[in-house]
Amino acid sequence: MKVKDDGVPNYLPDNQIVRDDIADYIDAAQIFDKNCGDILNKLEKEGLLDNTVVITGDNGWAFPRAKATYMMQGTRSTCHYVE
Repeated sequence: MKVKDDGVPNYLPDNQIVRDDIADYIDAAQIFDKNCGDILNKLEKEGLLDNTVVITGDNGWAFPRAKATYMMQGTRSTCHYVE
């Protein structure tokens, strides 16, 4: 995957190493998304989805000023709820 020209946050240097790391993170997120979809489809097929709570979360990417920091990118975690 290639990172678009506007895909590097202004708090990171815009170089090929950072772009490659961002692309790797996006690839991992897409794989996770597909796997979650597979799990939800399997639960639905087995008739278990209505009685199952699925909780996912991610505390962000492992870049400076992000994961494990008090900066905005380290504190704004995603949470998904499927009803």
